[in-house]
Amino acid sequence: MKTIWYKVIIVILLGFNMALLYQNHQIKAGSINSLISPNVYLDRLQLPDYQVTDRRGHSTGLLTLAGNSEHTMFIFFSPSDCPSCFNERYLWGQISDRIQLPVIGIASSPDSRELWQWVTNMEMPIDVYLDTTFAIEHTMEFQMTPLKVLVNSTGAIIWADPPREPGSAREHFWEELGNAIR
Repeated sequence: MKTIWYKVIIVILLGFNMALLYQNHQIKAGSINSLISPNVYLDRLQLPDYQVTDRRGHSTGLLTLAGNSEHTMFIFFSPSDCPSCFNERYLWGQISDRIQLPVIGIASSPDSRELWQWVTNMEMPIDVYLDTTFAIEHTMEFQMTPLKVLVNSTGAIIWADPPREPGSAREHFWEELGNAIR
């Protein structure tokens, strides 16, 4: 009798695991929306002031980076799990070019050499900083990357935006970004 219950429990757990794997695949493929709306980041109000490292190994705080301009767009991503980054990277460069808004990439990665090689290969049009501890990713509890977060000079989060793969979704991006800056 005891072994039957173990088998039933194992079958149930396997079923849950398969459902989660399928759901994760659908989210990454863009078939369904993220489980959490980006608006949850607005409740946090303040960007966490964690240290990040640039390509030369110099460390700086996120709030220091945000304080250099009236508004700054931070792009949070994990290069090992970011298929949307390839499609969106030109959008990030356009933000900087079109409206003179500083755009800074914050990448979570345990291996700095791998990250910098990835940034070079992707021809990233923005400055990228490294979070080797994954502290930012864990604090903000990302559901999907890249997550675009607009902050003011004090680091207050005033707008958050999910990945935008289809071209039609990017058209609305400019209108929403303009509204957020006003």
